[in-house]
This record gives sequence, structure tokens and C-alpha cells, in this order.
Amino acid sequence: MTIEASSDYQQLLATHALAAIVKLEADKADLPWFDKAILERIE
Repeated sequence: MTIEASSDYQQLLATHALAAIVKLEADKADLPWFDKAILERIE
């Protein structure tokens, strides 16, 4: 799955953003590449 960078994500309501984060955290064990990809974008 590829998620394109977009400023549209900044327009998510806080509850929607939180729900997305919770879902990603719950699925993190199935997405081992996810943490690495996030850290690479932050650094």
C-alpha cells in the first residue's frame, strides 16, 4: 500500500486522525516496514 504525501491529510478531523493512528498501531505487528518508513521520513 502506498500513501502519497498530501496536505489534504492536515484537513482530517482530529477524531479521524486519531482513529487512523489507533488502527495503524493495532496493525503494526503486521506492518514491520511501517515504523521504518515513518522514521526515515522524520530523519
